[in-house]
Amino acid sequence: SLITESPRWVTIDVLDCRQNGQAQPRQRKEVHDLTDAEWGKFRDAVRAFKDINTCKGWSGGGSCTPPYPHGYDSFVKIHRDSETASWTDDFLPWHRRQLADFETMLQSVAQDCSITIPYWDWVAEGDAGFLTSEVWSPERFGALKSGCVDDGIGAGFGMQADPRTQVWCTRRDPKVGMQ
Repeated sequence: SLITESPRWVTIDVLDCRQNGQAQPRQRKEVHDLTDAEWGKFRDAVRAFKDINTCKGWSGGGSCTPPYPHGYDSFVKIHRDSETASWTDDFLPWHRRQLADFETMLQSVAQDCSITIPYWDWVAEGDAGFLTSEVWSPERFGALKSGCVDDGIGAGFGMQADPRTQVWCTRRDPKVGMQ
């Protein structure tokens, strides 16, 4: 079974992607090198992970955040609340670990060890390319604009209230190229 239910939480069973007991290196691709099928598997895994109701039966009032790493929102909360996620010498190893954990949960939800988080070599796109990149298309990560993300992979994900509308949404507030 993909999930295990307890009275308070739903936990996701972690998929073992080792072969013969040995960890396998993960082969991450640049986002532009993903085939449509590979992008589709990644997108579907992210959406499936977000859609799992890890707070089944929650009656604690306020928001429910499942224990890390068993819910999409637990990744958001630990990133938002962590003092080591930014402004410390631990920035790179902290994020490396969180991305590896997130990738493991995507693989577990999709039951597919080939799913990895793509990286973006934005420097290769040049100065103008950053703002006009395909990564900001509705089929990928959604438009590069301030406010709630309303298209792309994160469309409809509720995270934090937009201060202008008080709507719960995933917000993006880009500063680069915005005058």
